[in-house]
Amino acid sequence: MKKNDLILVNKPENITSNKIIQLIKKKLKINKIGHCGTLDPHASGLLIICLDEKTKLASKIINYEKKYIVIAIPGIKSITDDLDGKINFYEKNNKTITKNKIKHGLKTIQKNKYHKPHLFSSIKHNGTHLYKFARLDIKMKVKNKENKIDKISLIKNNKKIIIITVICNHGIYIRSIINELSEYIKIPICTLKIIRLSIKKYTVLNSYNYKDIIEIKKIN
Repeated sequence: MKKNDLILVNKPENITSNKIIQLIKKKLKINKIGHCGTLDPHASGLLIICLDEKTKLASKIINYEKKYIVIAIPGIKSITDDLDGKINFYEKNNKTITKNKIKHGLKTIQKNKYHKPHLFSSIKHNGTHLYKFARLDIKMKVKNKENKIDKISLIKNNKKIIIITVICNHGIYIRSIINELSEYIKIPICTLKIIRLSIKKYTVLNSYNYKDIIEIKKIN
């Protein structure tokens, strides 16, 4: 591992992307450090970290194609569209949603011209993250973004679970996809797990555990 390098990190759940960056910066005594696309605190998977001169590549890599696997639970709805937020609907004996119904909903989302960012997101409005307004129940108007979803595929579905893969570019919010799917098929759905598998040629299979990185005593 070198000072002017890209580090592929397998980010675990329940830690912020920024926390990992600050830990690495402090332990390895890096002057400049950045990342190529944040992950939600409860999401996991590939986080690309740029060191020193490689930070110049961040604005380029952030726009590379990304692939996610998403696990969702039918019959549950929360204000954040994941299990981190207040549950506002729960259906114990929900029925299995047909594959055709889900596929049609996903196809519609993929073909939409615009994509609506999630209110519980790190997008800033006048310097303040949207999720801070949302936590105070302040509803902000969010501009729709250009839809950059290349492909959504249904992998599995039954009464207890829905698994999809998403291939997209920068600016797509996975929990927004789950919320839109819920609206299209008129069934409450909640995100359970979001795992980023790859960013273009970089994959989570070639990544490090961040705890192993901060144990390195010296880098060249």
